[in-house]
Amino acid sequence: MNIIKTIFGGDKNIIDEALDGIDSTTLTAQEVIEYRLKARENYGPFKVIQRLLSLIFCVPYVAFCVVLMALELSGVGVSDSSIKLLDSRLGDSVALIVGFYFLGGVIRK
Repeated sequence: MNIIKTIFGGDKNIIDEALDGIDSTTLTAQEVIEYRLKARENYGPFKVIQRLLSLIFCVPYVAFCVVLMALELSGVGVSDSSIKLLDSRLGDSVALIVGFYFLGGVIRK
């Protein structure tokens, strides 16, 4: 028995240490709740940045759409290149950002 105590740490009870190891690998319902609350609390700054980025891209896009619509309705006429810009490059970027913003929490692991 002295050899086992020497190998595994002296005065510690091997059975108690094994049970503590098994206990630490499983979470109780209360521990899961505490873990999720802490994770949600730590995720807060990322949500602020996510909202800021969505505003940075979406507000100018909507403003550009409103200006183009007002110009078209007033009879000034709008070039095809500005409509293509809204529809292709800028539109795809805004669609991705809005999609990630609103659909980011839909898929859960």
